[in-house]
Amino acid sequence: REALENLGFATSFLADGEATYDGIVSSLRKLIKGSRPGDQLVFQYAGHGTHVDDVNGDEALATPGDTQDEALVPFDFSSGRFLIDDDIGEIMDDLPAGVSLTCFMDCCHSGSNTRAFGFGTSSSVAIGETSRYLPVPAEIMIRHVNNRRALPVKATRGAYEGKPEVLYAACSPKQEAKESGGHGYFTLTVVPLLAKSIGKLTYAQFIAAVQKAFPGHVEDQVPQLDCAKDRLGLPLLGACLLYTSD
Repeated sequence: REALENLGFATSFLADGEATYDGIVSSLRKLIKGSRPGDQLVFQYAGHGTHVDDVNGDEALATPGDTQDEALVPFDFSSGRFLIDDDIGEIMDDLPAGVSLTCFMDCCHSGSNTRAFGFGTSSSVAIGETSRYLPVPAEIMIRHVNNRRALPVKATRGAYEGKPEVLYAACSPKQEAKESGGHGYFTLTVVPLLAKSIGKLTYAQFIAAVQKAFPGHVEDQVPQLDCAKDRLGLPLLGACLLYTSD
């Protein structure tokens, strides 16, 4: 938040009990609804990530055999309400033409968690580090499945091409994001680089800078960039493309 405010962004901040499922969804929708052509939006999440059972079957369409959705873990997750990739993708589909959204996701299995891709597996965590992966107890998974089955079936969103958002993820879908002392290594790496890079590096160059600066002692975690090919060469948080629907 401080890094973005120093760059001139107006911010809102959700922590602990504010970061419920409804709180996160409402804030994202408000951010997007209030945007205008030319605006640069940023969504940053630092917290737990997990996998939950895929109820609508869209994951298997992208990756045969995949039976789980990537998900963020809201404060009220015990009710079975997880913010899955389908939810985030649906919200982002409401981005007005000419508005861009850059996401910084510091959580486990954060790669591709704005749409249907990938299936992660657990990795080892060094002594003194903790993983941001949260296993879902069986009784909470049942609540998740029941919640999802009560919702109308929605169409699969598909790939990034033609979409305006950019996703910087702490790790690939098959890795776990790690933290030390409650601070994610991904966020600790990104924050000091932002001020040096905005308007100077492209989206593609920035992920290369993040990977180069990432702590060498952190094993099995490689920050990722996912976006449409036509956004790779745009300046970080500095340019928009106009997108129109068919």
